Amino acid sequence: MVGSNTLARRITGLYVPLGLFVVVTLFPFYWMLITSLKPSQELYNARVFPLVVYNPTLEHYVGLLTQTRFLTWTFNTLLVATGLVFGSPTVLTTRNPDWQSLARRKKPPKTGLLM
Repeated sequence: MVGSNTLARRITGLYVPLGLFVVVTLFPFYWMLITSLKPSQELYNARVFPLVVYNPTLEHYVGLLTQTRFLTWTFNTLLVATGLVFGSPTVLTTRNPDWQSLARRKKPPKTGLLM
């Protein structure tokens, strides 16, 4: 019969590889999340199954926000990123005569660009 095994082919040819790809792609994010929620004793205990959090805690997040300057670093990163996003088009669209003369050249300079 025509089309009798299309569902089986679709499952084995598309959904199984796609499911494996999603699991492999999302596993590092899951690992980071469960590691951040585990207490230190559970992190270093070899007898505990590593993929399950038995005693979730926020101690690592509290330590990150109180014992480091994480919020300052985050603000600085956002400030630099915002400056780059909004500053680059401004610099690139200014009418700089040096850039215009370089753009109009038909062949590259023989003595070098900076000379």
